[in-house]
Amino acid sequence: MTPAVTAAVLIAAVTHAGWNAIAHRITDKLVGFALISGGGLLIGLALLPFVPVPAAGAWPYLLGSAALHIAYYALLMRSFELGDFGQAYPIARGSAPLVVTVLAALFAHEVPDGWAAAGIALSCAGLTGVALWGLRGRTPDWAAIGAALATGLSIAVYTVVDGLGVRASGSSLGYVAWLMTVQGTVIPAYALWRWRGSAAARL
Repeated sequence: MTPAVTAAVLIAAVTHAGWNAIAHRITDKLVGFALISGGGLLIGLALLPFVPVPAAGAWPYLLGSAALHIAYYALLMRSFELGDFGQAYPIARGSAPLVVTVLAALFAHEVPDGWAAAGIALSCAGLTGVALWGLRGRTPDWAAIGAALATGLSIAVYTVVDGLGVRASGSSLGYVAWLMTVQGTVIPAYALWRWRGSAAARL
């Protein structure tokens, strides 16, 4: 990777970990994820006038990815409700690269060389080790671990789908902007529906 790409990946990783930590600390998980999704929606809407519409061949990937992202948010919310951040996040993020490697080989015909495969295995082992270290002396919460693994699977699948979608889109920025707009509407809309029902029950 070029230095610019490496820097972008590192910044994205730090940012992602940060918003996950914030979401975990918010007591009402639906509020936290509605705010996060709503923020993504606003960014996507702001970008739409300046980016091209993705090519027709990219839309099945984009819509599929939007559905997968919504499933990911739901699974992540469940993971945070069941387990500690220091357990759920490393398991989800540590398991995803292994699955991505397999799916990318099957569907994108991308097979890492020996050094890349070793790096993937090392990073996954390191993240998983963080979670295992936090479990020392405690009985594992298998429901939380299962939710975190399911979250990792959803991350892996949407990552591969997005990779294929960006290639078919003709514009990576256009694909991202439309994806943020489409997926960003669902959780805030669901939250408003839930809160509307709660407000009506109080009247």
